[in-house]
Amino acid sequence: MESFSLPERKDRADGYGGVILYVKQYLYYRRRRDLEINGVECLWIEIEVSNKHILFGTFYRPPNTDAFQHSLILDSIHLAFDTGIENIIIAGDFNLNIANQVSNKKVSSICDQFSLTQLIDTPTHFTETSSSIIDLIFTSNKNLIHISGVGDLFLPQNVRYHCPVYGLLNLKKAKFPPFYRHVWIFDKGNYDRLRQITLTFDWASLKHEDIDKYTENIANKIIENAKICIPNRKVLIREGEPSWFTNEIRLLIRKRKRYYRKARQRNTPYHWEKFRNLRNLIVNKIRVAKSQQLDLLSKKLKSESQTNKTWWSCLKSFIKPYSSSSIPPLSYYDKIIEDMPGKANLFNDFFVGQTRIDENSAPPLPHAQPVDHDLLVSITISPDEVISVLQSLQLGKAAGPDSINNRILRELSLELSGPLCDLFNYSLRISTVPNSWKNANVTPIFKSGDPSLVNNSHKYCQ
Repeated sequence: MESFSLPERKDRADGYGGVILYVKQYLYYRRRRDLEINGVECLWIEIEVSNKHILFGTFYRPPNTDAFQHSLILDSIHLAFDTGIENIIIAGDFNLNIANQVSNKKVSSICDQFSLTQLIDTPTHFTETSSSIIDLIFTSNKNLIHISGVGDLFLPQNVRYHCPVYGLLNLKKAKFPPFYRHVWIFDKGNYDRLRQITLTFDWASLKHEDIDKYTENIANKIIENAKICIPNRKVLIREGEPSWFTNEIRLLIRKRKRYYRKARQRNTPYHWEKFRNLRNLIVNKIRVAKSQQLDLLSKKLKSESQTNKTWWSCLKSFIKPYSSSSIPPLSYYDKIIEDMPGKANLFNDFFVGQTRIDENSAPPLPHAQPVDHDLLVSITISPDEVISVLQSLQLGKAAGPDSINNRILRELSLELSGPLCDLFNYSLRISTVPNSWKNANVTPIFKSGDPSLVNNSHKYCQ
């Protein structure tokens, strides 16, 4: 599922049924198998968020559960309380209808035994002729859950189904603020005009004694000219949103929430009908948006202009439509790093540490005999050499920190050969490399093992 870690699951021995748990990628957690008793359909995880430890257990209690099976469920809950963790949440389908007096006594007994509070009080399960409250949420700390309830009714009454139950934790999670990304449509660029602008510009006017300023002037001018001739715009990127999620759908969902609140307050057929009509409209909009996204990917796959890399990238969108590149919370010396700057600094320190050599423990270098050869007094780069390098640049690669894409450099290989040649030779002549050339965009790529440990990732530089 999109924006979730790989699910935790516990299947039945016969392979039919079981329990499964999905956890958001921004949450740090670990499985607590020591709390899971054989013969009980349950999962336990320990979540660490906002410097709090929370035990979360999900259960399925079959309708025909006998006294022994019920005692095993209580034993599992007892093990959770023995951990000493104060914040415990238990949710699941217990098949104990608290609207029924006998079942309600069993639920009250669980609450009294472990000092738990049960939060669900409206029907969660519907059949052709009845409704019941069997999907429950227990908590050891009532203040931990800000709000709880039952999801919207979504099927006709003549169909048996469960409504989802929910609880909103009263915690602050790390926010991932939206950011802007500059997007270029290179296939629609006017490169003849771009070459003409580049060829007629006086690049000598950008020269500067400071190599950093000189480099910055040339980079800025290349980007400035490219913006004139290549369609481009800034787009707002929201972390975790699927590509088909449009502003129209976002606004309609907000409107649906308002309609739902009003329908709950007024509780009239008119307001419920307005809510259902809007809900159905949103469902159709989402279906259309997903279909259009798949059509776009299909056209890309069929396009003859695709490179091997972009073709496989499109294919992965079909094979793994919910894959995510977001980095989960990181564990570092018993601390959980959730914010983006903290993660970036932790990875940066780790990767820098991999390049350091302990000279004291390093073996001595072998003695090398001096070799007589001609000295290289100076190095001079020619424009033809620059052209050759620029024309060999690989397309389909992301731009580096200077934001200059390889497509621009290849298209302007002849026109930029002179200005870049002067810059390279000046750098060699004063024996100074511009600071901007020492920067790189480093992307951590998960290898295997625990994704919360930085040493289980390697770096990819751009």
